[in-house]
Formats: sequence, structure tokens, C-alpha cells
Amino acid sequence: MKRTFSGFWPLRLPVAEALAQAGFDVSAALDVGEAARAGWLEPDLERWRQWIAAGAHADMHFMEENEGARADARLVLQDALSAIVVLVPYATGNRVRRAEKTKGPSDAEPRLSEGESDVLPGERPLLGAVARYARGADYHKVIKKRLDAAAQLLFAQNPALRWRVVVDSIPFFDRAHAREAGLGFVGKNSMLLRPGMGSYFFIATLLTNQSVDWLADSKSSERETTRAERIASLSCGDCRACLDVCPTNALPSAYFLDASRCLSYFTIEHRDIVPDEFLPSFKDTLYGCDACQEVCPYNFSTLDLLRIADISKPRESLLQHSARDLALLTRDQYETWFGGMAMTRAKYGGLIRNALYFLYANGDPELPSLLLQRKNDAEPLVARTVRQLGNLISKKAPA
Repeated sequence: MKRTFSGFWPLRLPVAEALAQAGFDVSAALDVGEAARAGWLEPDLERWRQWIAAGAHADMHFMEENEGARADARLVLQDALSAIVVLVPYATGNRVRRAEKTKGPSDAEPRLSEGESDVLPGERPLLGAVARYARGADYHKVIKKRLDAAAQLLFAQNPALRWRVVVDSIPFFDRAHAREAGLGFVGKNSMLLRPGMGSYFFIATLLTNQSVDWLADSKSSERETTRAERIASLSCGDCRACLDVCPTNALPSAYFLDASRCLSYFTIEHRDIVPDEFLPSFKDTLYGCDACQEVCPYNFSTLDLLRIADISKPRESLLQHSARDLALLTRDQYETWFGGMAMTRAKYGGLIRNALYFLYANGDPELPSLLLQRKNDAEPLVARTVRQLGNLISKKAPA
């Protein structure tokens, strides 16, 4: 069934200016009341139910909760009628087109400095082994603060405004709402894709109790409507690059991500040791995984869109320290190196575990010494990881 998405309407100038002032320049409005009444997201809800039933959420049991709120924004903000959905870029693609906002090469993939290619992976800066989205300040806090600031500007225009900011922190179909707003389409790797932006962006939503007519101009130009309709109708076609490149086969079929095999899940959400069979896949990462995004054609060339410096600029700790350093992380260093970053989601023990796996996968010669230094560690997860890797090394040792 063909729909006229609210996102096809340009935001009213005062609304767009408030968002721009807060640092957001890619956004659209959506009638969430109509979306819920018309059941636009019911197919997404059914796919989610099947995903949960298949156990593809691994041990993330929080994913099983609050079914209704995921597809009905009115259960997130009482009397919600509309939403502003924003896309917040955190990196560019492999090549930048029409670089106007910043100068210089793409920041999507860190390049090895001269002579660094001769340095063992365990000695290189952590940056290259960390997913792009997590290299700067915690995006949840940064984006929420900025969207709240934009809402305050709108409140000055309309004191009846009530709102709630949603930034990947509550049960809510962020991607589905962005798709319905006409901001992109969902690719085979389950990421939202948008021409010119690829998929290196966060999705955030500002729910409001105001009619969508208050947010958006109902008069859209033919050019704007045609462009939005074209984006909404896109698909991956015959491309299966993301499915084929996944190092752990976490994408067994299009649009289905099996978290129980995903490196992002293992390095961020998993609270125990990782099964031996997956450890060789830690060769290129110790936090998150961008493999399925790196090969996506939509990320080959992107516009140099406005990025929020706090999010896109890498933390100094990722440039100054290596996986070997991380393997010997202390509690005090954990707060100093990673405080205020999304990487704390993995917790203290999880980051050390990941560093040890990274060193193991790369055959680092210093690993036995590092394991000895962390033997009988007070952190239970670290102690289990040390025993696991010690056993694996012993099995490989010549008789």
C-alpha cells in the first residue's frame, strides 16, 4: 500500500532552524498517531516476534520486553501525536563527495601511519580496532542534550509542547520510524541506509504531543516529494556483500541478524567468555564490528555532512594506548580512559576480555606474559578469560 510519508513534507522553517541550531540538518516529521492507528509498523512487530522466538537476541533478555511501545509511540509519550526523526552522522564513507563542511580525507577508516604497518597489531593504537560509532563521547548523552535544547527552542514558540527524546535507549523501533518518515530504507544487514549518508549515523527521535501539521509544512515541492519517494523505494537488489563478509556468519539471510553469532554482541553485550570457535574472528576488532557496513556500496562514497565533534572526534585514549595496554587495564585507568564513552557498555572486565581475545587472534608474542600477570584476577570475567586462553595455548603447544 502506497503511503504519503510525513517526512515528505519539509519542516516549517522555525522548526528546522531550531534543529539546525542544535546541530541537526537531516530530519523529517512523522505522524506517529496515524502510524499506530494504521498499523504501519505491524510487519516490523511481527518480524521482531519471530526474531525473539528464534533466540536470535542471544541472552539480551531486555529485548523481550515492552512489545507494545516498540511500535506505538503513544506508549512512550502519553498523547504523542508527532515526531521529529533525525539522522546524526558520526563518520563518512570511504570517499567524500562535495566536501564543504570540513576539509581533508574521509575519517571513516583510520590509516596506518608511516612505519606503523610494521608494528604488531597489539602495539598499535586502539582506534582501528574500535567500531566507528564508539570512538568519541557517548552519543546517547550528547544527542539527548542537543535534542532537548532544540525542544526548548520549540517550547518557546509553543508553551503547550510536551516532548520526550528517544536515543537508542528504550524499547522503540528507531529504524522503522525513520523509514516511515522517508529518511531511508532498511538494508540486508538490518541497518538503515540513505544515499549520500550510507549507514554511519545514529537515529534519534523527538516525540511531541503536537500535531504533525505544527511541525511540518504540508506544501512540499515536487522535487522534494520525488526524492523522498525514490529513497523510500530503494532496496539492496541482488547485492549480498554484507552477508558474505560477516566473519561469524551472523547474517545467515537477508534482513536477519543473529546476535548470538555477532561480534558486536560478543564484544559489547555478552557478559561471559566467548565460545572458542569465534575467537579467531577477533583479529580485527576488540569493540563492535563494522564489517557489514564497510562493504556496503552506500558507504563507498558519502557527502561530508555536518558532524557533532564530541561524537565524531576520537578520544585521546584510543590514540595513545594499545591492546597490550588495555589487557593490563586498572580500575582507575578504566575511568580515565573510557569515562563518558559508549565503550563503558562492555564494562571493565569485558574490555579486558576483548583485548586478550584480540591479542590471541593476532598471535601476539606478549600474550603469555600478560595472561600470567592477570592470573587469579579479582575480576571474575577476566579470570575466566585467562583460564580459557591458557588452555587453548597449552593445546597448541608442541608436545
